[in-house]
Amino acid sequence: DSEEEIARRIQKRIALDEFTVPQGVVKIVSRLGRDNLLCSFDNRSGKLKTEKFYHELKNEARAFFGIDGGVLVLDTLADIYGANENDRTQVSTFVKYLLGRLGRDLGVTIIVLAHPAKGTAIAGQGFSGSTAWEGAFRCRWELNYRREGDVSGLLEFKLAKSNTALAGEKVILSRKDGAFYV
Repeated sequence: DSEEEIARRIQKRIALDEFTVPQGVVKIVSRLGRDNLLCSFDNRSGKLKTEKFYHELKNEARAFFGIDGGVLVLDTLADIYGANENDRTQVSTFVKYLLGRLGRDLGVTIIVLAHPAKGTAIAGQGFSGSTAWEGAFRCRWELNYRREGDVSGLLEFKLAKSNTALAGEKVILSRKDGAFYV
């Protein structure tokens, strides 16, 4: 979305709950219409290669987070990953090496948002492409309508996979005035 649309949504949410966000705590950057690939597959070398945005992101995130660490959210996987989602080696290299190195170098936790193919989501898989997506990440959350097809109802935020917690934990969310509530 555009920066104007993002700002409008944030302001609406702040007005609903009457809270403020301290300066320097959150930074949202719109990359609408820009090249957002962090990596692509180099056919000549047979390996993933970082793209220009990877280095831009690293520098901008380092300037924002400093030595304090934090959470870096990347939206969406289809925009940042420029290789074959069905190739286990490419997927694993992207998650464990490229994103892992980025998180370690910046001292941040990285959250990657993804929208799986409808067929795999309906089947309860929660991801599309290689099973390496499931294996490479430490945890995976899913957001689904509580009742299939009921787009006006409650949503379920479920811990589908975790290396350190019990999978299956759920948080029920309601939606009101364009915002989610626990």
